[in-house]
Amino acid sequence: MPKHILDQLFPALTRAFYDVTNFQIGILLPFAALFSCCLEWLLRNVSVRAGSTAILLILLAVCFEYYGESTWEVTTDRKSLRWIDWLIEEDQGIDVDIRLIHLPMGRNGSKRYGYFQTFHGLPHIEGTAARTPAASYAYIDSNLLLSAWRNDTTIECRDQNEYAFRQAADQLRADGLTHIVYHGLTPADEGNFASFAPVPSVYEDRYARIYLVEDLQLACEPPNLGINSPVLARPSMQERALQHVTSLATITTIGDAPITWRMPFSQMRIDLTRSHRRAYLDGLLSDSTAIALVSRLNEQADATPQALRDWLRQDFRNCGTFTDQFEPHLEVLLRQGYPCELVLSRRPALVDYDNGARLGNLLLESADATLRLFFLWSRFPEDTHSFSLQLIGAHGKRVLGYDQVIDRKELQSFRVDASALPPGDYDARLIVYNYATRKSVPGTIIRSGLEFQREVDLGSVTLE
Repeated sequence: MPKHILDQLFPALTRAFYDVTNFQIGILLPFAALFSCCLEWLLRNVSVRAGSTAILLILLAVCFEYYGESTWEVTTDRKSLRWIDWLIEEDQGIDVDIRLIHLPMGRNGSKRYGYFQTFHGLPHIEGTAARTPAASYAYIDSNLLLSAWRNDTTIECRDQNEYAFRQAADQLRADGLTHIVYHGLTPADEGNFASFAPVPSVYEDRYARIYLVEDLQLACEPPNLGINSPVLARPSMQERALQHVTSLATITTIGDAPITWRMPFSQMRIDLTRSHRRAYLDGLLSDSTAIALVSRLNEQADATPQALRDWLRQDFRNCGTFTDQFEPHLEVLLRQGYPCELVLSRRPALVDYDNGARLGNLLLESADATLRLFFLWSRFPEDTHSFSLQLIGAHGKRVLGYDQVIDRKELQSFRVDASALPPGDYDARLIVYNYATRKSVPGTIIRSGLEFQREVDLGSVTLE
């Protein structure tokens, strides 16, 4: 604050100390030496009480000078800092030195990014502290993209600015900048996110998306047909149980564009050649229930890279190819061990329970005196709940009961031993109940609108 006032009163004198390449070092060092001499004299020549009072006043003055109310929060929660772990692995896995651009830009944001730097140790643009002179932004303001991002101005690659856009992107890459880290959860509300709308990311979670500077050129490429096609809106997918899969992954392989994985805010590049990038994709794949694989338009030949197919085949099975007019081919893949009808049925057993749970579909199969029960859950209740599968015999009496706790997994399967029962037809019923209170949960069968208080009729099952 005193320095700011002096700048206003005597700009020609005091600003000269500030506008040096290493900023305040030229004035801080003499002031520190002068302060130390004054403090030594004070402690030697005044009484203890007067000296203590003077030191307290000096401390209060320093606190007044440097106090500022923070408008941002920092965290050491590892879940919110996973993008940092990814960057560290990226730095170890590639041959070039990583230099970062953090967005959105701004003084408060740059201090957060400086805090993050204590974890990853990577250099980044706008990595300064305290009051920063305008001259330090000369490089940023000279670049079309950096200048627009600093001012939170929407900039997209269009015909009228394509040359300047590409030139600015090339300059960033030539100057050694490698990665762009975009922070925040609502990019649609932030103007500079428009620069990345057509660009695939290499990492994304709830807290950050990471892009390659070299991929900025893709913002000027014409969009590939079908890359943004909503899979579930296609006629071939209407009314299918796939509509109720909450962890459906969409992978796109169209033309010469990068193979991408649709994320909440971006199309993320699939790179299976680098081990650390593949490890992150393995985690995403393990969390997926089904996969919609979109391939190029009007090509009967398999255009999907073999490496991608081999990667998916480890955990998923092909449930068929679907074609819609003017749309790319669509393959639906489901986790191994589950019947395709669980997600492709056009008459799913959709049930809403009063406890907030939603059953997207259910299949009951029998073979060799064994029942197989497959669940597709779309929502789960807050409390622990269980289900009971009951078989009812010819005289209306229960002849088999099978109870299990409902895990918080979208796909669940169970084997029920029915070898003790004689061959014949049985009525199957499903009951969901609170694990602690044993109280049955009522609900509604969506397709028929039928409400029930205790159980859902699953129809007849035959044991041979």
